[in-house]
Amino acid sequence: MACPKYFAACHHLHAGHWFAIPGVSSICIGRCIVHPQATRVELHGFVDASEKCYGAVIYCRSQSPDGATTVKRVTSKSRVAPVKRVTMPRLEMCATELLSKLMKRVETVLQMKPHPPCTWGVTQILSWRGSRRSLTCLK
Repeated sequence: MACPKYFAACHHLHAGHWFAIPGVSSICIGRCIVHPQATRVELHGFVDASEKCYGAVIYCRSQSPDGATTVKRVTSKSRVAPVKRVTMPRLEMCATELLSKLMKRVETVLQMKPHPPCTWGVTQILSWRGSRRSLTCLK
């Protein structure tokens, strides 16, 4: 599932270097993406593009039986725009394709079939900011 229970032992030659760093013992990295008793899991993907680059990011939203919602960033990917000048719609399509590939990979790696994934573009979000519409996922 999304919270694998593995802890690889640090090679003894490297352990001394890591523990010599001040404050390293206070660092805590949460590995769990999905709430253990999640009743609903959703993947939300966002894309954006500019003249210089484009990218995509995926968040996992999970809901526990008591209604608590947890949102965690799963992964992101970016690309430098081609040297040859291309239009903004073309770059936004490149970002959307990047998100599509990233979403398939995340579903495979997490070994889960979430509710239909939601994808968001910056144009959609900016248009909603100026209106009173509620945010709804576009499939």
